[in-house]
Amino acid sequence: MNISRISHCLVLLSTVLTTNAQTSPPDSPTVFMENAVSTNLNERDMAIAPDGREMFYTIQANQNASSTIIRRRKLANNNWSEPQVPIFSGRYSVLEPAFCAHGKKAYFSSN
Repeated sequence: MNISRISHCLVLLSTVLTTNAQTSPPDSPTVFMENAVSTNLNERDMAIAPDGREMFYTIQANQNASSTIIRRRKLANNNWSEPQVPIFSGRYSVLEPAFCAHGKKAYFSSN
């Protein structure tokens, strides 16, 4: 991944993390979507679409026994949808979601 792409991802992530009232990222780290994405489960590997309207992330079972990708979409009221298991996830262990640069394809690892 080149520096330009990494910078774009960091800018996009900070935009998603800030609220409408804020004009700049927070001064200190904050928990992302506490009790929704950041829970007591083992969430990891978050990927946010380039347009900021969709995200995938992995929930991994204890001891890495299995993993499932979860999908959420940004709703019209600027909130995120309830978690959904996409059609490609759930049967086999899947993890490490990533969007391509234009956001029309998502990639993941699976066994």
